[in-house]
Amino acid sequence: GRINSIQFENVSIAKVRALAFSNLAGIEKIEFKNCDIKSIEPQSFKKFILDAFIINGGYVDILPSYSLIGITIQKGLKFENVHFGYMRSSAFRIDGPTIFKIQNCIIENLDSEAFRVNTHGPVFIEDNILPQVSHGAFAGITLDSTYLSWSGRQDLIFENNTLKQFEDYALLFNNTGLSPKLDRIVLDKLCACDDIKLWTDRLVKYTDGSRPIDLTRLMWCTKDDRKNIDSVVQDFQRRHCAHSAARVYWIVSVLIVTLIVLIGLCSLGFYLFRRHARRYMNVPTNDNAQNRLSVHSTHSNHVIIIPEGKTYRETELHVIEERVEPIKEYVPPQAVTQPI
Repeated sequence: GRINSIQFENVSIAKVRALAFSNLAGIEKIEFKNCDIKSIEPQSFKKFILDAFIINGGYVDILPSYSLIGITIQKGLKFENVHFGYMRSSAFRIDGPTIFKIQNCIIENLDSEAFRVNTHGPVFIEDNILPQVSHGAFAGITLDSTYLSWSGRQDLIFENNTLKQFEDYALLFNNTGLSPKLDRIVLDKLCACDDIKLWTDRLVKYTDGSRPIDLTRLMWCTKDDRKNIDSVVQDFQRRHCAHSAARVYWIVSVLIVTLIVLIGLCSLGFYLFRRHARRYMNVPTNDNAQNRLSVHSTHSNHVIIIPEGKTYRETELHVIEERVEPIKEYVPPQAVTQPI
């Protein structure tokens, strides 16, 4: 006989061993519906072609790297209402789906490039909860170059997804053949003026280096944690962050004005000091070193001797006249002899 499809429904699977699903021929669909899978080994699904691969509901603990590898899907690759524990890098290496959908899922830990999916059609990532997202978690989703050449660019819809903890550029999208369309990125964080610029600058980026215009219109944050009230980042910024910016401008302006006033006062003080110093210029003296009259002298007390035997001594603004007295030779008194 021939098996056209494989479906598991409402079952608990302890472990899916390596190569459990490999080299399958003629399979149209594999579907897991409301199943709990505790462990999947690498290369559990390997090298086969089918129309659709679907996981709908249930819980998958850990998807290691290369869980699904070398698989070609000709129609749909869909994950809906699934709770994933940990999805590691390159967990999916799949080619050819005409539609790729991740919807209403919880992925607790999402590694970089967890999805290496080369599609032949649009991508839908909607209504998911992503508590921990690494850098470039969705960067491995691309559009096949051959399909691009004859069908044109395809949409990548990323809408109404909730992120809690995320690395820089966690939402890095390949826009070589895909046209990312983003809306309602819900950040499970309290709204804060200091964080808004960080979110808008370092969360979303495209592989060509560009970013969406005005992400504040597309992002939501938690305005009141107790009441679980969300707010558009743009509205919160306009209502609560404008006064903070005005306060910063006011402080900077005051500092600039204060600096200008201090410079002016210092300049005025220096000018007055120079002017005062010129009023008390030293009286010219005879400088022996230069053998000429000099305005400046190295001595603190200046004495000028002029004819007529007079001496003038400079003391600030006063000239004191002194009389030059000749120095007489000192003659000791002679002893007087008294007659006896």
